[in-house]
Amino acid sequence: MTVRLDDLVAALDAGELAGAGLDVLEQEPLPAWHPLWDMANVMITPHVAIQGPLCQRAALRGAGRELPAFLGW
Repeated sequence: MTVRLDDLVAALDAGELAGAGLDVLEQEPLPAWHPLWDMANVMITPHVAIQGPLCQRAALRGAGRELPAFLGW
């Protein structure tokens, strides 16, 4: 999915979205002044999210159906 950053910030500010996890952004590198850096409900990864042990194990187990249970959701 692709999202315009201004629209994303507006939706988060308005409460239309509870949060966002971002890996690839419309503008990279994201400027230090960008409001996404200071939002408590936003997680930005440096293109290595799949390298964490939880994600690697989940991917190996078939993340599509087992990831929520694996993470305890």
